[in-house]
Amino acid sequence: MPGQPSATAEPVLEIPERLVARYTPLSPLEAVTKQFIAERRWQRRAPSFRIADPERALSVYARMSPEEFDAINARQRWASWRTIPRAISGRLPLRPLVAIDLGAGTGQSTEVLACFLPPGSTILALEGAEPLVRAARRRQYRHHAFGGGRPARVLFRCQNIVDDWRWPDGAPVAPGSVDLVNATGVIGHHLRPDDAARVLAHAVCALQPGGIAAVDPGPAVPAKLLVRLAEAAGLTFEAHVKSNPLDRWGQCVFRKPGGAGDAGNR
Repeated sequence: MPGQPSATAEPVLEIPERLVARYTPLSPLEAVTKQFIAERRWQRRAPSFRIADPERALSVYARMSPEEFDAINARQRWASWRTIPRAISGRLPLRPLVAIDLGAGTGQSTEVLACFLPPGSTILALEGAEPLVRAARRRQYRHHAFGGGRPARVLFRCQNIVDDWRWPDGAPVAPGSVDLVNATGVIGHHLRPDDAARVLAHAVCALQPGGIAAVDPGPAVPAKLLVRLAEAAGLTFEAHVKSNPLDRWGQCVFRKPGGAGDAGNR
């Protein structure tokens, strides 16, 4: 449970619920209705995207237009605006951060990170479907919550998140160089357990001591299994955050042991 940092600790990023409510787009009803209609249209002409196989899932998503992807993920978009800030609030230092957004799609979750992370932060968005990456690059990313709308530094790379993580120029993400790993709607829905274990191993390597991973459980990797895999990889479970009481999945929050980040949360 978040606590007050000591006098010598870094200030902690705190996100009040009023800010979460202020920036959440759509209403739950609008999101559910939009997604229901989009899914019915897609099911009439194309294979299901609900696949626990990263390569096959990417091949389906690559066939979608950005507009179809956004409509099919309307409910996830609404949930991300509520789960992500709740997952990171009180758990990260209030300074420029380095974050990786896994399965960024058209940039919906990346936009949430940009909104709530401190100004000066860098976000690396990884997405394996090239058409979605092109759409994500066209989206605007700004530090609305704490930066007065200043542009955020967001970098994109088209790659499968199961593979070794790299920057856009091909350089590997250095061990211990990342403060936050985020994933919504990808690990628990489109990865097999062995794929999820590999992604969590990447996260442990990339995170600095005290850094956090906020990642999604789902039908393919339920929360209890995700916790077991994360703990086996060397992460410590902190919380299961949900967008609302009826949310089946939400995000599980884990921390890499060590570092000043632990002190502000005890």
